[in-house]
Amino acid sequence: MRALAIGLVLVLAPGARALCPPEATTATYLQSSFGVGVRTLDLVDRSRRTPPHAGLPGSRVRTLTVEVWYPAAPGETGPVRDAPLAAERPFPLVVNSPGLLDSRGGELYYTAHLASRGFVVASIDFPLTRGGAPGGPELADFHNQPGDVRFVIDQLLRLSRRRGEWLAGGVDRKRLGVTGLSLGGGTTLLVTYHRRLRDRRIRAALPVAPTGCFFGERFYRSTAGPTLLVLQGDQDLLVPLATNGARVFERARSPRTLVTLAHGTHTAFVTYFTGSAAESYDKIGCAAIAGVATLGDIFAGLGGPRAGIDPTGCALPCQDPPPDNPPMSADEQHRLTKVVEAAFFDATLKGSAAASCFLGEVLAAENPDARVATHAAGP
Repeated sequence: MRALAIGLVLVLAPGARALCPPEATTATYLQSSFGVGVRTLDLVDRSRRTPPHAGLPGSRVRTLTVEVWYPAAPGETGPVRDAPLAAERPFPLVVNSPGLLDSRGGELYYTAHLASRGFVVASIDFPLTRGGAPGGPELADFHNQPGDVRFVIDQLLRLSRRRGEWLAGGVDRKRLGVTGLSLGGGTTLLVTYHRRLRDRRIRAALPVAPTGCFFGERFYRSTAGPTLLVLQGDQDLLVPLATNGARVFERARSPRTLVTLAHGTHTAFVTYFTGSAAESYDKIGCAAIAGVATLGDIFAGLGGPRAGIDPTGCALPCQDPPPDNPPMSADEQHRLTKVVEAAFFDATLKGSAAASCFLGEVLAAENPDARVATHAAGP
């Protein structure tokens, strides 16, 4: 593909690890420095509406249930409900956007892991695309989700500024990142690059298996954007790599990295899948979204061609047959995702040179199932 021929560097040589400091290893990014606290927030944005859908009335407000994981004093390995925030504040903030039919806990394995490494992490139940949304999902609400991310950032910064709050002094407003899976990866791209919907405060974006096919070259021209890393499996049946993650990597103009997991699937990025499987996990994912992908106009409110929305070459999910070989195990996919999330946000939000070196020089050398391509910046 043209994406792999435009000034990028492929890093596969084991000898490259000698260029990095000793701490730039896979094991480092699986380690934890803090205990993990967790709180559930019910936030109401009174400035925006929830539209009617499926014959149900809308609302004059947008109500968001948000799960927040954060660093706590070392202790129990699992998240502790309402534990006190660790004293070594302030911390960077990362907002996670779950995918279609997903929920705020759908990426627990990496959201909690980031918290254990010194990040405040918030994950959102989107009103109309989450699992269990009344009346079923409504893709026409997609364009409202970047506003939800901005609102959650605003609210957590507000809590951080208020004395006596559990998050007081806890968030560094200059170190903000976003991540998200599938449709949530698309939300991550919208809040990062869309000329009208983006949040200029964001410094780093990590979409995982993003719905990104219809973001044309013009979409990325309105801003150079923050540092970007795209993570995806090469056996993704729901949003195939060639027309989604690889296309995002090719078209974006900011410094960027593409990490491809050999035999990785779409569905195995979700927390609820564990262990190994003889057949693609995406058979389950495709069954779950059968008929759902056509519910609502996903392009509504995005601005059309003038905003760089270009569905040329895009197709509905699950058009290709499952491969014959077994997929990467969900456990291994989770392990590599945790490593990539931790190293990327250490590099971009904590300024870790070791983490940058690890992503560029060591990740692929130590993990043969991870392929890494990088591009400094520009077209």
